[in-house]
Amino acid sequence: MGFMPRVLFPILGLLPAIVSGATLFPSLDDFYLPDGDSWKTMDPGSIIDSREVRVNSLRYGIQSTSKAWQLLYVTKDLNNETTHSVTTVVVPPKAKKDRLLSVQPAYDSPDINCSPSYGLRVGAIGPALSWNMMDLSFVQPFVREDGPVLNIPDYEGWNAAFTVGPQTAYHILDSLRAVFNFKDTIGLEADARAVMFGFSGGAYATEWASEMQPTYAPELTQIQGAAMGGPPPNITNTYIYCNEGEWAELNVWAMLGVMNAVPEMKEYMDQDLLPEHREDFYGPMTRCTRCFGKENGHQALAYRNISSFFKHGDHFLYKFRETLDHLGVMGRRGAPNFKMYFYQGTNDEIVDPIEDTNKLVRDLCAKGTDVRYRQFPGLNHMETLVAGAPYVWSWIANVLEGLPTVPGCREDDLNPPVGGPEVDWLTDADQLLAMDEASEVLQIPIREEL
Repeated sequence: MGFMPRVLFPILGLLPAIVSGATLFPSLDDFYLPDGDSWKTMDPGSIIDSREVRVNSLRYGIQSTSKAWQLLYVTKDLNNETTHSVTTVVVPPKAKKDRLLSVQPAYDSPDINCSPSYGLRVGAIGPALSWNMMDLSFVQPFVREDGPVLNIPDYEGWNAAFTVGPQTAYHILDSLRAVFNFKDTIGLEADARAVMFGFSGGAYATEWASEMQPTYAPELTQIQGAAMGGPPPNITNTYIYCNEGEWAELNVWAMLGVMNAVPEMKEYMDQDLLPEHREDFYGPMTRCTRCFGKENGHQALAYRNISSFFKHGDHFLYKFRETLDHLGVMGRRGAPNFKMYFYQGTNDEIVDPIEDTNKLVRDLCAKGTDVRYRQFPGLNHMETLVAGAPYVWSWIANVLEGLPTVPGCREDDLNPPVGGPEVDWLTDADQLLAMDEASEVLQIPIREEL
């Protein structure tokens, strides 16, 4: 799901950020914890506190020329109880304030210190920096001095509840409410067109927010579209298919993330965990917390058999099946009125089987949502990220600009040829027109910095 590989940028690229001044981890930063209890009576999306911060540009170690604020806002947890989270709002020097792009990074972690609000800041160190800045580069044509206002929420929340769909949805939608409540400070237009985007774990988060928007935040009519690549429609399948392969560590991240939000599961898993595997299993809980360069990272879990860590193997899948399905199976909450864009590789080692995504698209179309679906035969998770970028960029650009897009829910969207030859969508006259218009708007390709 976000399932992005562990990529650390060259140490020389990180040094300027390291020496530019320390930035506190969220777990040590008082800003993340509200004072008193009065905030608990506020409406979701209400701003508890705000602060101006410095963020990095896409060139590591170079501070962005954009202004940025962080908002501590009211939201809901998995059990619909009032809680709080933080979002980072970036306003470029010549921002188009009639548009807002909400980017959900795939920070995939049960560790609060991996949150985007930390990783994006000047002075951040370690995996949180490399992970979140890499994700922001997935929308690089929009990270420019005359781009849209950016919203980048800590959608896992204060308890780092990775792969907990409903809570993720609440946190994203309430972050958008908070940004519009902050509009006078940043000059954002009240009816600014908004688009949500995410890849992998960020796609998981984006889809959940999309399907829950009509019931949870129906007043957010500013949302005009949501684009996502590599979303896992069924988290239980991810546990099964990622149990002992290259992505086994992802399995552990997801398990720990759910345990952070579901005490009963945490108690069972902790008791069932074999003593000799305890340190390895809980290692990812400090994936970003450890002091960068001073302590060794946790033992890598790729190609380990995670079920062997427990006395009863994968029994948790059956004991908590109803809970896992409630938290992780998409398409059961509703469907948005705004348009959606999916892209998926047929050989994605995370999203297996591909039919799960096909079914999700068909279900959303049946409920009335306009869904454009591009399938990439034979491509894996990371290959899909690269191949799908130009197409999703053009789609996002058109929606933000208020231009028409190719209608979705056509035959190729509803019944893509699984495993068949790739269709060259660029021969589609409508798609060509849309991309031409987007190129004029974006001047793609582009590599301007914030």
